[in-house]
Amino acid sequence: MTHVAMASRTLLPLIKRAKNGDVDAQLSLGRHYLAGGQGVARNLAAAAGWLARAFAAGNTEAGRLLAEETPAALCEDAALYMRACQQAAAAGSARALAALAALREATGAVAGDAVLDDWLAAARAGDLPACRRVGELLLAAGDADGARPWLSAAAEGGDGPAAAMLTDLLWRTGDPAAGAWLEKTAATGDVEAMFRLGALLADATGATAAGAHKQGAAWLKRAAGLGHGRAMRRLAAMYVNIIAEGGGGGLRADPGRAIPLLERAAATGVVEAWWDLARIYDLPRFAGRDPRRARECLERAAREQVAPAQLALGLRLAAREKDLTAWLAAGRWLALALEAGETDATDALAGIADSATAASTDATATALAAVRGVSPLVAARLGLASEFALTEREALCLDMTRADQGWCLLADVSAHFRYKPWRLIHVERASQRAALAEAAAVCRDSKLAANDLAGELRARSRRLARLLDNLTIDAALFFR
Repeated sequence: MTHVAMASRTLLPLIKRAKNGDVDAQLSLGRHYLAGGQGVARNLAAAAGWLARAFAAGNTEAGRLLAEETPAALCEDAALYMRACQQAAAAGSARALAALAALREATGAVAGDAVLDDWLAAARAGDLPACRRVGELLLAAGDADGARPWLSAAAEGGDGPAAAMLTDLLWRTGDPAAGAWLEKTAATGDVEAMFRLGALLADATGATAAGAHKQGAAWLKRAAGLGHGRAMRRLAAMYVNIIAEGGGGGLRADPGRAIPLLERAAATGVVEAWWDLARIYDLPRFAGRDPRRARECLERAAREQVAPAQLALGLRLAAREKDLTAWLAAGRWLALALEAGETDATDALAGIADSATAASTDATATALAAVRGVSPLVAARLGLASEFALTEREALCLDMTRADQGWCLLADVSAHFRYKPWRLIHVERASQRAALAEAAAVCRDSKLAANDLAGELRARSRRLARLLDNLTIDAALFFR
């Protein structure tokens, strides 16, 4: 404490001279605050203040230090700071070039290619953060090949963020050089790099694969121990080879050891782990086989939007012979799986629902408009008949309140017929969705719904025939 106080007293004359306008003292005091020591802590804000005063008085060295060593936000006079950057940059300072590029980009003084040009000037002068920024801008523009040498230059110069970006780029593009950079990054304690390095080694092939697999398992265990969910899942894959991201190698097959890893992974938010658990619990020769738990995990994975699980659950439900509740649920899962790219869902959907290829014509649309003016609900029925190729029986007797099942139309006539009491028709066109929406809207309006067809099929047909005759409309426009 005594040493600090004494050291501080040695700066008192300097501070006094600086306050009295001594430019050399202001520069010297700015340097003291930049470096710290002699009784003062490092203080960039104080350094910026004194250096700005010295530069305003004409000291170019103070301007260089202001541009190179202090952020723009710490200088109260933005125009002065800009001038310091410009002057130091013109003198060949790479760091000042980078500061000028950052300032011009932040203030919107330049845009588009000019931003990249500014950073390129600083990067070519040797500024490592500028090299990294050039790499970032090129990556954002989709030029991975152009970004790589700049990121490499910054990373090899010791720029940590650039090393992380380069490693990620090499990993994503499958570049063989990824392994070396992953090792460097993993050695710094980067958990994501540990996971990626472990996965890379676990997937190794060739004569040295066995050793690589063991190293991969070791890195995955380290990452898993630090809470990395995907590392837990990938490690589990080494115990059981049914998991999508790989499997086998380095570890003895043991589904029982994979389960706790996957449960921990699921708890961290790796939703694919639920799908893995479902398959493990359903393994035929696994001592811990548990069909009930397998179904729970499968349903959880499907709810978490894991497409293969949605497909599997949809297929399982679709396998129930003529079970309306199961088929409606199956269709919902299969439609979601198909939307996510699971093309196998197409055939399964075709197995439980028809496809209506017929579409409304201009004549049909004109006729519907005429019927809508007399009876909106009858028009809605006829619109569904036209869009979904319904029979007259289905169109006139289907339960309108249950027609829209999201992925399909349910032509439910069970209130009137026991023979083929229902049929599902896949919703595949925007016009079909619009017809369903119209029917739902009309049904919600009690006044409009009251004007629906009533009675058995014969009575409904007679009333419809009279309505269409009065409007001179051919019923063949609507029914297949």
